[in-house]
Amino acid sequence: KTVITKILGLTPEHLIFEEHGFYGYSAMYIFSNIQVMVAPVGSNLGTLVEMKGQGCREFEGILLSHGENWYDYFLRVDEAGGIFKRVDIAINDMVGLLNIPELVDKCLNNECISVMRSFQGLQSGKLVDLDEVGRGNTLYVGTMKSDVYFCIYEKAAEQAAKRGISIADTPIINRF
Repeated sequence: KTVITKILGLTPEHLIFEEHGFYGYSAMYIFSNIQVMVAPVGSNLGTLVEMKGQGCREFEGILLSHGENWYDYFLRVDEAGGIFKRVDIAINDMVGLLNIPELVDKCLNNECISVMRSFQGLQSGKLVDLDEVGRGNTLYVGTMKSDVYFCIYEKAAEQAAKRGISIADTPIINRF
């Protein structure tokens, strides 16, 4: 509960307790899209805090309500001896700076200069609807096992397919 109160600044009574967890953890506390995993007795797993997209936005609101920001949180975790197993940073491209299919072609044609040695270009969509609205391109550079791994994808295509709207009506074109 120290992680919940001292690190996250939450009140334990506002979290839901579940007697199961993920990744080898035995239980978890849930606050909306924020999960705090509890290690089994006798384990050295420690406590795992997991926040995905919406959970990060919600937690940022909590930080702001305490007069804090992400820097304050990262510093608090570091001072407590916490370890960041993974930190994802998303940059929203609102104007279409990057052309994902063109970047994939550059990689295929060996026109990409990088210290990373591998890449993967993907196109996804729905088999029942092969028009442009349901398709999106993704470029991965590096590997998931490396220290740095880039994923660049067409966020507009993802949102259009998810919400059933036109690509032109989505504010974010790409995300990397």
